[in-house]
Amino acid sequence: MITPGDIRREHEEALASLTPEQCRGLGRLERARQLSHFNGRAPRENLQALFEQEARSRNEALRRAGDASEVVETEARAAA
Repeated sequence: MITPGDIRREHEEALASLTPEQCRGLGRLERARQLSHFNGRAPRENLQALFEQEARSRNEALRRAGDASEVVETEARAAA
């Protein structure tokens, strides 16, 4: 017989096996879905807005850190 504890352990093991990038990806998907309940937009639209917001945030952090070459390269890739 499968117990709720079995399911919980399976869930926790699955989460523990995720890479940091996978965790961030899941977090973005969750946030996009949550936003769709509040703003009525499709999760895909919200996800695109989150990508843009995160790119701006990361580029600003790079600028503050003084690594302008990485910012230029990142912005060039985004424009392509």
